[in-house]
Amino acid sequence: MERNEMNEKDELFEELLGRLMLEEPRPTRAAFLRWSEGYPQYREALARFFVVWGEQERLPEEPMDPIEEELLVARTLSFALRMMRQQDQAAMNEVKSKSKGECTWQKSRQSSLCSVFNVCRMPSSSSN
Repeated sequence: MERNEMNEKDELFEELLGRLMLEEPRPTRAAFLRWSEGYPQYREALARFFVVWGEQERLPEEPMDPIEEELLVARTLSFALRMMRQQDQAAMNEVKSKSKGECTWQKSRQSSLCSVFNVCRMPSSSSN
């Protein structure tokens, strides 16, 4: 497997783990089964993740090192921003596919705003 493919697969798995941690309060067997059925290509990695997560749950909570906390915050923010960009792009694509009008602005930024605010010139209907 090429290096780029490995990086892409790792990034996808990290995104999956980010969503998992947001949706699951604890590392339960039911949660593992649900996620491994939904993402069978990551079954082994998910199994390792759930084992480590379960072990961490049993440890007493220690204060987080400020550097580790900064890194965690940065990663969480990066993940959230990436998800927002993907959702924005999906919404833009949906608006563009539903729009039958022709946008009057030509610049890409203006075109994006045109789509978002639905400020488009609709084809004129000939009623003459």
